[in-house]
Amino acid sequence: MYGSYNCDIYNIKPLALDLNAVAVGSAFAYEDLITCIAQIVCLLR
Repeated sequence: MYGSYNCDIYNIKPLALDLNAVAVGSAFAYEDLITCIAQIVCLLR
């Protein structure tokens, strides 16, 4: 399913750190979006 090259990104440390930071930032943004939506739904009830 996955190519052997998927882990090769970690051989380029600056790029790996940048991509990991983007992934974490996206996860936080998604969590904030869902939390906000959940709060709005609760307020409307």
